[in-house]
Amino acid sequence: MGFESVILNKIEKTDKSVVAYFEYGTLFLRPVCTYDLEPIFAAIKELTFSRLIISRVGDEIAVDFALENQEEYSPYATANS
Repeated sequence: MGFESVILNKIEKTDKSVVAYFEYGTLFLRPVCTYDLEPIFAAIKELTFSRLIISRVGDEIAVDFALENQEEYSPYATANS
């Protein structure tokens, strides 16, 4: 199973009333009630260990994923730089 399938299955198991789909790597949620989304966000965070960037887009909620505490290492860096 790919990343998107795992997330969509977890959302379906958490709350069957929420319509969820991915478009260009962004997760879109169409909830019946926006107050009930906390269990879904907690389940997603548990699966991905990602920081969730949540935005409202019309009647939908857009969720993007960002790595937490990601450090970039240059292959050209030395111990003394």
